[in-house]
Formats: sequence, structure tokens, C-alpha cells
Amino acid sequence: MIPLKTRYQHFKNRVHARWNAILHEKIHSEFGVRVKYMFFKNAGSDTLIVSFPACAPNAARYNYVRALSAYNCDKMFLLDDFGTNHQGCYLVEDRVEKCVKSLLCSKLTGGV
Repeated sequence: MIPLKTRYQHFKNRVHARWNAILHEKIHSEFGVRVKYMFFKNAGSDTLIVSFPACAPNAARYNYVRALSAYNCDKMFLLDDFGTNHQGCYLVEDRVEKCVKSLLCSKLTGGV
């Protein structure tokens, strides 16, 4: 059995990530693909942290949103809701990969 404190922490992380997704989720469309992501800009930062998702057993979700919130830099969280049952493809399908590269390049060159 999972200790209550651990279950509470998991619940807190999921609520935090879901709330951020509702407020900050955007979509980048290119090459016939739509990649969902969240981007947090930190004024004056010249560093970008990109959180690539892991495949989830039940449904796609953003990873490490809360864990990286303490860092004072730009942060991008990618959602991998492709593949069977939207469980992910590791963002390596050809068109998906091109779309992610395009999105990252736009952020690195100052796009919003």
C-alpha cells in the first residue's frame, strides 16, 4: 500500500499540472500535426529548460511541472498525446518530430 503522504504528493502534483495546463496550454501546428505544450517565460533569462514527456500507461500528461517551478529560467513542457490511445510515441514519428523541432527553434529565436 502506498503511504498517505506519497498519495497526497502525487495528487498535489497532478492538480498543479492540470491547473497549469488549463491556464497555459498552447498548440503549435505544422506539417499536419498539432503539438500541445506549455511555455513559461522568465524575464531576462537566457536559458530554456525543455521537459520531454515520458509515455504514460493511461493518458498523456505533462511531466515535472511542479519540480521545475523553482528554477528562474524559461521552461517548456511538451505533451506527447500521439499514438495508440493517446499514450505517446516519444515524439519521434517523422511529422511530429519536425513539428517539435520547429516549435523549439521558434522559442530559441524569441518567438512566443
